Formats: sequence, structure tokens, C-alpha cells
Amino acid sequence: MNPLILDIETGPRADAANFLPPVEAPGNYKDAAKIAAYVAERQAALLDQAALSAETAEVLVVGLLRPGSDPIYIYCDQEGDTLRETWGKLGERRCNEVFVTFNGGRFDWPMLLRRSYALGVQVPGWMPRDGRWPKRTHVDLFEWWQAGDRQTTISLDRLARLVGLPGKTDTGARFAAMWAADRPKALAYLAHDLDLTAAIADLMMAGYEERPGEDIPASDTAPLASPVPPAAAPVPTAPPTITLLAAVKRALLARHPDNTPEARKARAALVQAAFGLPWAEVQKLDAAPLQTGYAKLCGAMNAAAAADPETPTAEEELGQTKQSTLTEPEPSKAFAAELRRVCGTATNAALAVQWMQRQGWLTPEQAASNDPFLQVSQARMEKALGAPERFLAAIGAQKGVAK
Repeated sequence: MNPLILDIETGPRADAANFLPPVEAPGNYKDAAKIAAYVAERQAALLDQAALSAETAEVLVVGLLRPGSDPIYIYCDQEGDTLRETWGKLGERRCNEVFVTFNGGRFDWPMLLRRSYALGVQVPGWMPRDGRWPKRTHVDLFEWWQAGDRQTTISLDRLARLVGLPGKTDTGARFAAMWAADRPKALAYLAHDLDLTAAIADLMMAGYEERPGEDIPASDTAPLASPVPPAAAPVPTAPPTITLLAAVKRALLARHPDNTPEARKARAALVQAAFGLPWAEVQKLDAAPLQTGYAKLCGAMNAAAAADPETPTAEEELGQTKQSTLTEPEPSKAFAAELRRVCGTATNAALAVQWMQRQGWLTPEQAASNDPFLQVSQARMEKALGAPERFLAAIGAQKGVAK
């Protein structure tokens, strides 16, 4: 059973104020000015939450992810068209796939249903209108975390950090503004949420498909697009890692976002230098060499971003262009480079940044900088490098790192 990750992003409709529930001041309010102020304050609070209600929200974009593949983004100029395309794409679920969401039972699916009802968009017959999904066709990771205790709550950000993953890059409350101002950034935010959900699904769903006697009856499935199911993915080891291939792509696009011949050539040069292979071959790599190349790519790009104008570019850092003629690096950069080498992998470097932030070595702003390691004091760097094995154990590093 393979996961098909679903996540939607919403925003307040332009006419949301017209659909707010009526607001009345408490009965003990007598002063007209105080009544007006109370009503205005409550209406403003409701507008702040407008993206969470199907009466005042609109679906801006729907994201789908098959782990190991590129994300699928569904959005159109008109919300109704977005919903129609979404239902069509969801109907292509393969026979060995299960929908996976985080809090989808309480938000994503009801929002898709209610907005479809509101706009007269036909809902496909396989979609359960009452929220009662047939067994093993939908997994809500939030409900699995509750484990039957409906009073328990947790956010995707908190759960990701708890299991050793990077947290969210922003909040859904700011998505609508992000969508209007910087659409690539908004899609990158959605992609990161999809990656986090996929990684948590790897951890929580491990072994679930092995339980006997729960094959999905044909009547329980959505229309099938693939008569021959692909082989099941191997169960990962903990802690889970975000899909590396997608992360590599986003790192390359962050460095060279344009689609010009020059940008494509530059991305190809970075890939060749980091992995020693063309992109077509990189996509076939197993996790271990992919992670090694990704760490090399990120290390060079971080160093280039934090460097002076005289410092070589990322391509030069990887030895792709001319030989470097720079003098010895500054002590802070040398310590940062050595600590990255000790971490060994991009995942362990991320774990190290999280640990150093918890210890007070880094502020949240420093942890979010291009190279957090450069923000750590020399004394603390020396402390970490003086006992690398203890440092790796403290951050919960994965095996196979440099010693």
C-alpha cells in the first residue's frame, strides 16, 4: 500500500465579510460605542479565520505527492475549475494507493466537499459524503496520532520536529498573502508540507500494510488508473528523511530559478559537479549516494551564499570551474566547514541546527539563515568539535556519518 499525499491551501474570499455569522454584543453592554467596538473586534477576528470556513474561504491550490516523484499542483483562475480538476486527478488513484492527509478528515476533505457544493461542482461517486471512509482508502495521520484520544492535538510543525524532521517554513494563515505576492514561494511552502507529511507517513505507516485480512474490496476503491500496481516501497529506517530528489530539485531552482539556457546549463553543471553524473542518472540513485551528493551540493551553495564577492561560486566550490586562488578561510568558516564534515549528511546537519537552537546556541533567525553554522560562536564550535561522537549522539545523528 503506497501513500498518495494530499494537502490543500485556502484563503479568504473577497466577499468573505458578507458571509460572516451575525455578531451581537453581550446583553450587559449598554453603551453604543462599546457595542460597536465589540462587534467590530469580533468581526475582525472572524475575518482572520475566514480561510478555515467553507462559508468564507476559497480553495487556492491543491497539492498531491507520490513519494519519490514531483509534487502535482492543481490551481486555476476560477475556484470551480480547480475543484473539477482536483476531483478528476484524485479519481486517478491507483489500486495500491491510499490517500494520506494530516488533519484531512476535519479540514481538507470537508473543505473540498463543501466548496464543491457551494459552487455546484459535481462530487464523484467514490467520495464518501459523510466522512466515513472505507477501510484503508484514507489515512489521517492526525487521527493516528490521537490514537483514539480525541482530546489530544498536535500540529504538523510540532509533530515533524518531534520525530526529527525540519519544521514548517511558514504558517497557513499567511498563505493567501504569499500566494498573491510570490507564487513560487507559496508553492515551495506547499511542497515542503507535502514532503513533511510523506516523511511522517513513512514512519507511522511502517508495517501497516502487512496486517492480514484487510485487502481493499474492489467496491471500496476510486476509479483505477493503473491496472498493474508498482512494487511496494521498502520500509524506511527512523528518523525519516524528506524526499531527497525533490529537495535537490528545489535547491537547484533556488540557485538558478530561471528557465533560460544559461540557467539550465548552470543547474546541469552543479548536478554534474555534486554527483558526478547527469541529471537523468541522478534520478536513478539510491538514497545513500543521493544524500551524499545533496550534502555536497548544499554545502557548496551555502558557502557561496555566505561568502564575500571574492569567494568562488557554488560551481567553483565544487571544482566545476577554475581552480580557487583564495587564501585560507576565516576561522569561523573553517569551523563551520569542519562541523558540516562531522555531521556528514544534510539530514544530520539539519538535526544539528535544531539541537543548537534548542540549546540556545542559535536564535530562530540565525537558524533560518543561509548557513546557520557560521552563526555559532567559535568557543561552542570548539566544544562540539572537541568531542564529535558525543555531539553526534546529542543531536540524534543517523549512522554512517563522518567521525
